[in-house]
Amino acid sequence: RLAALGVGVVASAAGRGILPDDHAMSLGVFGAAPPVEELYDSVDFMLVVGSHLRSNETRTYNLRLPLSRARIDVDPAADGRGYPSDLFVCGDARLALDGLVERLAGRALAIEPGFAAEVAAARRAAEAGLRRGVAPYEAMLDGMAQHMPRDALWVRDITISNSVWGNRWPVLRTPREAVHAMGGGIGQGLPMAIGAALAGGGRKTVALVGDGGLALNLGELATAAENETDMVLLLMNDGGYGVIRNIQDNAYDGRRCFTELLAPDFAMLAQGLGIPHRRIADLAQFAPAFAAALQAKGLAILEIDMRTIGPFAVKHGSFPPAPAGGLGR
Repeated sequence: RLAALGVGVVASAAGRGILPDDHAMSLGVFGAAPPVEELYDSVDFMLVVGSHLRSNETRTYNLRLPLSRARIDVDPAADGRGYPSDLFVCGDARLALDGLVERLAGRALAIEPGFAAEVAAARRAAEAGLRRGVAPYEAMLDGMAQHMPRDALWVRDITISNSVWGNRWPVLRTPREAVHAMGGGIGQGLPMAIGAALAGGGRKTVALVGDGGLALNLGELATAAENETDMVLLLMNDGGYGVIRNIQDNAYDGRRCFTELLAPDFAMLAQGLGIPHRRIADLAQFAPAFAAALQAKGLAILEIDMRTIGPFAVKHGSFPPAPAGGLGR
């Protein structure tokens, strides 16, 4: 209802789908992207709802937010957390927002006529920046946009691919379409995906994991196969702990320690468990392979050979998600 009044909305990774990602007033999870930060510079007011505005969501608190801010949070300790606020309301998000919208009824918000177009332009520019940064893996984004079912469940482990693009892509339209290890613990992706698939009521589950995270719970592949979970597992294999490599490269001048991983041959492992498996070494193969895997019943694995394909165009030590809130001018 606030978006219908002309308020732009940016989501955190945990808040995706509360407003559909493809809504005209949605900035998605691009709140820390430079084009959106430039939009913030021209915005008069931001309402932050339920977000901790954590360091990794705000580029270690260097993200420029609108100078005038109000905050709604059920936790009174959230007042002033990360960024100061001009007004703090301690309360339930739904009740507080309902009360706000009711008080706005019949009142004209003084939002500039061109604001919606600026929100859309900032979103397009942020998406274009993402595509440039993930090249050549934008082929995966295109394949998922083309073939992923609208009601699919999107589950992600802590992996560099999720930090770089999985938190922002694909389009989600309802709050319960996504599952993510928000606490930051690696290795939860496959177990969470099994749970999502078994509870999904016939909806397809697509899970994004790395080889390092998957190695922590390899035995759960047998659980997934045994229970015939309706799932496509996207295995991003870069031959080690990619997130830790990047952190060590950025923070310790490339001195790496315990980032290499002795992993099994995942094709042979899948064969031993009777799981369909396909290795992707050319991203031109991804879209048709993904479409075929979605049509299969039960678990299928697409292993993306990142060592053959190569790194992302832009190297990231971390790629922060966005703060949650609403904004207007």
